[in-house]
Amino acid sequence: MSHCEGSKFNISYSNIAKNLSLLIKGQEIPIIQQEKSDSASPLQMLDNIYDSEDNGSEIVTPEDILAMGTLEITNNLVENVSLNDILRMILETLYRGMEFTRTIISIKNAKGQSIDGRFGFGRNIENLVKHFRFPINKDSKDVFNISLSNDSIVIINNVNDVQVKSCIPSWLHTVFNVQTFILIPITVSKIPIGLIYGDWATVNPQAMKNSRLRYVKMLKNQAVLAIKQSM
Repeated sequence: MSHCEGSKFNISYSNIAKNLSLLIKGQEIPIIQQEKSDSASPLQMLDNIYDSEDNGSEIVTPEDILAMGTLEITNNLVENVSLNDILRMILETLYRGMEFTRTIISIKNAKGQSIDGRFGFGRNIENLVKHFRFPINKDSKDVFNISLSNDSIVIINNVNDVQVKSCIPSWLHTVFNVQTFILIPITVSKIPIGLIYGDWATVNPQAMKNSRLRYVKMLKNQAVLAIKQSM
């Protein structure tokens, strides 16, 4: 049985919990020492400035980029900066700080029937944005709708793992040909508004560190706040 075939991803402390972790909405992501493992979990659910001038004496780390980007966005949220500009800043901070190969922000269309790609960063991104679209269906077992329905960040470490293969929609295999990706849902008052997608050409364990994922949660919350302020 795949992880997607369970009922609403009810998690118990069993063997499944070793491969799938769900942190309830609003819960802080703890910074803990990860247990060593020969292979990464196939699927994780987590819920709970950009180019800095370098004089050669200091190295700007991805964590620095995420921290500086988050601070810059916080400052812009209290000023009269457009929603579109805020969302672009959030996406670029994630792109650089999480070292994505490609990232796309998608928003619910006017009819409210699907989530459609709007803009992004990375290789061949303009063409990929056009093909980034999926129908909204709270009963669907695909990982995109699971992320939206649970309002939880989802990481797929290996799209070909038998435990998660049935969760991955065919269009993602066809168009993106990706191995590892993350989904960051944007919901307001439990209503799906959009979703941020990011992927890596190769698996980068450093990108999954809690020190980076905590900023992903912050940036997710900033996107929600920006949308609320624009309403």
